[in-house]
Amino acid sequence: PQPVPALAMTIGSGYSHSSDPAWSSPSGFGFSPGTLTIFNDNSFVVDAMYILSSCDYENGLKKLTVHNMHYSQLLATAPMLTSLESFLVYPTSSSYSATLSIQRSMGVPRVAAFWSILAESKTLRDLHLPDQLVGGNDSDELAMVGRFLKTNRSVRSIGFDSPFLLLKVEDVKVLRSAFYGNKKVTDLEYPSKARKFTMDQIGEETKKLWNEVALCKREIKKLFQRAYSKYNSRWRDGPNRQKLPWVERIRVAKRRIGQIQRDQKKIATLLEEIKQCVRANKMAQRLQDETKANERLVRREGQLEQLGEKKKKFATNLVTKLNKAKLRGRQQKSAKTQLPRSTYYKSSNMWPSNTPPKKRNGNPHSYYNYYNDPYCTRPYWWYYPTSYNDTNDWMYGSDASIYEMDDDGHRDSDTDDAALGGMLSDVDGMTCEPDDPWSNVDALVQQVESDYGAVLSPEYIALLHEECSELGPDVVENIRGTLDDGAAVSSKLDEIGEKTDAPPEMIGNIVDGGGFDLAAMDIALADIPEYEPGDSIDSDDAGDVVDMYAGAGPRDLDDGGPSFGSSRHAVLAGARRRARARKSSRLMRRVREDTNRRLQMGYRRVDLITGKLQEDEKPYGNMWPRDLVESWVEETQAQQIKAIAKCNFDLPAVSTQPIYLLKQFSPDNSYLSSQNEIDVVLVTQCSLDRLPNLRAQLTHWTGKTSVAIYLKPSECRVDAQLKIFSAIEEARNNVVQMCDGHVRFDVAVTLVEGCIDDEPYPINYLRNVALLEARRQHLRLNTSLDKSAVLLVDVDFRPSNHLFKALHSRYAARRILSERQVVVCPAFESLNETCANYVSELKKLVDGGQAEGFHLSHFPQGHGPTQFDLFWEKSMQCNGRDVSEFWQRAYHIKHENLFEPYIAMASTDAPLYDERFQGYGLNKVSHLATIASQRGGDFTVLPGVFLVAPAHERSESWAKRYGTRSDETDFNRLALKGLYYNFTQNLESGGESVISDNTRSQNDLLWEQIKRMNEKPDECNPAPTQPGTGLKEAVLCY
Repeated sequence: PQPVPALAMTIGSGYSHSSDPAWSSPSGFGFSPGTLTIFNDNSFVVDAMYILSSCDYENGLKKLTVHNMHYSQLLATAPMLTSLESFLVYPTSSSYSATLSIQRSMGVPRVAAFWSILAESKTLRDLHLPDQLVGGNDSDELAMVGRFLKTNRSVRSIGFDSPFLLLKVEDVKVLRSAFYGNKKVTDLEYPSKARKFTMDQIGEETKKLWNEVALCKREIKKLFQRAYSKYNSRWRDGPNRQKLPWVERIRVAKRRIGQIQRDQKKIATLLEEIKQCVRANKMAQRLQDETKANERLVRREGQLEQLGEKKKKFATNLVTKLNKAKLRGRQQKSAKTQLPRSTYYKSSNMWPSNTPPKKRNGNPHSYYNYYNDPYCTRPYWWYYPTSYNDTNDWMYGSDASIYEMDDDGHRDSDTDDAALGGMLSDVDGMTCEPDDPWSNVDALVQQVESDYGAVLSPEYIALLHEECSELGPDVVENIRGTLDDGAAVSSKLDEIGEKTDAPPEMIGNIVDGGGFDLAAMDIALADIPEYEPGDSIDSDDAGDVVDMYAGAGPRDLDDGGPSFGSSRHAVLAGARRRARARKSSRLMRRVREDTNRRLQMGYRRVDLITGKLQEDEKPYGNMWPRDLVESWVEETQAQQIKAIAKCNFDLPAVSTQPIYLLKQFSPDNSYLSSQNEIDVVLVTQCSLDRLPNLRAQLTHWTGKTSVAIYLKPSECRVDAQLKIFSAIEEARNNVVQMCDGHVRFDVAVTLVEGCIDDEPYPINYLRNVALLEARRQHLRLNTSLDKSAVLLVDVDFRPSNHLFKALHSRYAARRILSERQVVVCPAFESLNETCANYVSELKKLVDGGQAEGFHLSHFPQGHGPTQFDLFWEKSMQCNGRDVSEFWQRAYHIKHENLFEPYIAMASTDAPLYDERFQGYGLNKVSHLATIASQRGGDFTVLPGVFLVAPAHERSESWAKRYGTRSDETDFNRLALKGLYYNFTQNLESGGESVISDNTRSQNDLLWEQIKRMNEKPDECNPAPTQPGTGLKEAVLCY
């Protein structure tokens, strides 16, 4: 068969088998298409490709597109595919299981054989097989693609992205190795679908591994709970031996999670290298193409210089003829002066009609196009987003329902005019164009100098013809030949560009030369007088036309009807005099017929347009992200975090153990019976090694304190009690000296004993224990919590001298108890052991670089929203001894993400902490986020007072959990982020903080106690302790 490269065929769509198929071998006669699209309906492709592959003739097929078929099913016809230039296969939309089933039915060896045969092609340029490759443990098709590119040196564009392609390091390495020698591939589709599928698989695997870790931890916890005995000091020996297999399983799971992150980083790095290789290939290919194009242009340099002279001559003639035509128009020697464009309305055919338009030469007829647009450069007046049909909605589609229909199904003309008048009323807000009809043409003439390279473009020539067609038939006739010459030069340049494959910029550099000097021509051109509106139409007439256009009903004009001689809306007929003159002008008719015959394609000569295969729009994307490695690693971690967040998080093992209360009262409790407006209890927690910090904190706080102390399983309770009593006694003695003998000292210590070695520090559980005990501490001498408030701080911080007084003033009672404000106590960090007691002292340390806002230098999100600059401004204006000024100058702030200040608030408003947060990180942040969601994010900062902590090294437990980079620490960081993501999702959905059964029961008992006190206040109100009774110590087990 005779090859016809420009012939494209589509076959197979809707094919069905018959009892006697009419398949036959080619006869050798006829024509062979260059482009063939086949649909595999009822296995049509299998039969058709078999016939084509058995043909002994050169079929001339260059581009083959197959639909509804997997590429591996074409193995039998693979040899025929090696002669193609473009090969695209689009499978039927199917699931992962269906694609995997096809791949398994073909077998991995046969799929590999397909790629091996295809690699022998020396003509294939474009290969795209979307949504078909399967990776992971099921197949190594990605590695097959890599081996294909190692052998083949003809493919320049390739795409194989698939939503079922699981990227593995080994497969991506093979693909990367192909680009060490392959310098031809310049277009590689980014595997965005494969990336998404890989990330989904990472999430699933991470979820399974996390559940494995949680299961092992629960089993270890059960071992310790079953073996616990308070009578046997060696009760942990057995569980420690039995937990070893479970610990090993946990380590394996954590190592696997870390390995996933490392593998994905390697994949991202390899893809980034592939991206750089493709980019280098593309730049090298472009440089090579430009070099060859430049060599071809050198051989045509003389011809291009001649075309450059013709272009300059075209521009010179165009400017000269337009200048003469403009001068004749000013002298009233040309056609009647055109109306200003603002009042020129094209044709009645621009507006709705009761009858569809007639067709001429296959296209709907338009009077405006016939008289005004012989070059078919304007959008057709009948063009709308809806399709053309013979029904009444031929113009506006379904929106035609706004018009009323008569009994015959036609729109009523009166209703049409009313609706049309309402639509046209919007013209009142339009801005009119300049009155001078030559204004737009003058602007185009100026473009000859400013944008000389675009002067020969079809768009510029068509626009120039459009503007001149409104100035008179003689203007169009004068420039017709010049426009034709310019179009011919433009077509010749396009032809040279196609033959030399040179970019337009290179051709333009030779043709345009030094550009065009319009100023030099102005000297030789005649001077044009200023425009003076003639008698064509006065302003009143123009105003009348606009008024009628805006909303008038249909009526005939005084000359007997609209122009063009049909029963249309007269007001929309356009400029009557202009239309009548144009219709009767033989000169215009001759111009129209001539130009329609010669230039029907917008100033592009038909005989100069070369045939070229129209390429289908590629449905694949090719945008590779710039920060590929960073985005890939971040998405991997995000998927793991989301997977972990969906799992259950264990509560502290210590939450199942009993707690012990140690009570330490002041010898002088007379102040307890006084009627204070507010009672603030400092709430804190610590481990046994932080007792020195607790002693310093109690020394600077002379009121009530509730502290929960954690004992490790290896620490003796009796020894711990002695150390605790010693620290409290020393703090009390310091308070006695500071208060001149009047001691106001009340400390409630709760012991929490751990049961599992190396368990994370249960910080939020300890905070809940101390918070509940602070409420009980207030209820020992009160029947309700109406006057109770809490100051929530960590044990490292020391209150300033005026903080206790400021929080126990009547101003504090009004702000905290009455207005329910959350008060922020600004926190600072001293770089040495010296801690300031007053604002003036702290200011000197800050100015000297010895103190700063807490963690402000390396974690500004934590306390940056406190606005320390504003704090210093307000504090310096306060009198150091007058706490009322502190409250008068208090300022409001808004909660921000990761904000974790130390606050004072009403005891009943303080929510319980989420006990799933253990160890270090985001434990206080989560609690403040809960408070912010309840209080609308409003906080009040109290100037003049502060909390300060001396600088200290991070604890040993922090270093063990997060310090060194290892699989264990990476897993801990990932688990913390997953927990916080789970917490935020729970908070946004309105859920409450997760607490243990022990905490919930203690909280319920507390509120039951308050309820009983309110019912029987006389029986439940305890008598105040008598002064001078000395120290009281008691051990209570809850």
